[in-house]
Amino acid sequence: MNKVSDDVVLVMVGHGSLLPYGKEMISTFCDVMRKRGLFSRVETAFLQKDDPPLEDVLRGLAQEGAKTALILPVFLANGVHTTKDIPSVLNKITEETDLKLVYAEPLGADERIVDILIDRANEALGV
Repeated sequence: MNKVSDDVVLVMVGHGSLLPYGKEMISTFCDVMRKRGLFSRVETAFLQKDDPPLEDVLRGLAQEGAKTALILPVFLANGVHTTKDIPSVLNKITEETDLKLVYAEPLGADERIVDILIDRANEALGV
């Protein structure tokens, strides 16, 4: 896969949790994405309970002079967070800054996820 653009910052958004595993998982995804070198920069953000909050990350990017941020929700499906909460933050940032925001869909019912589910089922069964 080719580099997306030198001007695009990827912001991977997680839900946030009181337990550390959620933040660690999003951080790991970001580390892997950074190693792939597809984006000029990869940032982590959260909606609740973990830092940094999405709004703070986007505001910081705007202050640093970033041109475009691709917001990638690390959620399995659409729900209140992906259809209302994240768009609300994006609308606020769009009104207050010149940062161009592009919003991606959550993971969805992708066949590649089914492959992972099959692996997990086989692991549980010791196959």
